[in-house]
Amino acid sequence: METTLGEIARIIKGELKGNHNIKIKGISTPENPKENTVVFCRNMEEVEKAKEKASAVVTQEEVKDFPHIKVKDVKLALAEFLEHFFPEEHPWGFLRTPASEKELR
Repeated sequence: METTLGEIARIIKGELKGNHNIKIKGISTPENPKENTVVFCRNMEEVEKAKEKASAVVTQEEVKDFPHIKVKDVKLALAEFLEHFFPEEHPWGFLRTPASEKELR
């Protein structure tokens, strides 16, 4: 996965504060932030931990002097992010559209 902070803001419908061209290569946790990632933070304590290495955060709070996407609901934003970048794979044998008996043979 590689995208920009601006693209993530568009997908999760958040308000971007910072450079929209920042490259994001994945997601990490507040407890283990990694370079070139975005971290979804539930509170300012998690934001402070994430700022150590992450490129940006997603939060409900305003963050001074650090790239972030402000959202109303961090859990919903995370769900939208995961659905877009890591869509659920359907188990073997599951068909998205109905198949006729002839197609199944």
